[in-house]
Amino acid sequence: MQNVRTFRSRDHPNFQHINLQDGPTLSTASFTVQFEELVAEPCRRKPLPPGDPLVVIIDALDECEPLLIYFEKEVPKLPSNIKFFLTSRPIYLVDRLLSSNFPIGMLGINILDDANKQDCSVYIRAQLRRARDAHPGLKGEFTKEDTMLVHGISEKAGGLFIWLSTVFRYVRFGQEAEGDARQAA
Repeated sequence: MQNVRTFRSRDHPNFQHINLQDGPTLSTASFTVQFEELVAEPCRRKPLPPGDPLVVIIDALDECEPLLIYFEKEVPKLPSNIKFFLTSRPIYLVDRLLSSNFPIGMLGINILDDANKQDCSVYIRAQLRRARDAHPGLKGEFTKEDTMLVHGISEKAGGLFIWLSTVFRYVRFGQEAEGDARQAA
């Protein structure tokens, strides 16, 4: 991707000195305080050069109503080259507070859509391949049973990648984590 540049603090000195040693309580502060200290204030202090966008990614905005309300009031005051990539469940508050005030391109994902199910199956196959590579006795091509296993896991996941990643993380690390917990006790 030729147009994507890596954000580096040396390119944007106003972000260079932000760290948790300067304000150790920042990691436990409210989301609005964190956003103000880590994004808004540095951008106000020394705006980014025109044409040099900064993309701020916030996941699960619907789970943080105070930040959502803050967005409605404060984001319009930020420089226009700050862009936001937000994820949220489709809830009324998110739609009501953001849609009228911001030029938003919305993309909905139906977790039961065939494309999403196919993506889940690709992920499952990759994780099963990874498990096979870790265990030499399991090497070989996918069989009809493997295809049925992929289908069964996909059905259980119901289109939720978080469910899949949790299952495969447990498969990889679950027994190690249980052993560590027993040793610590």
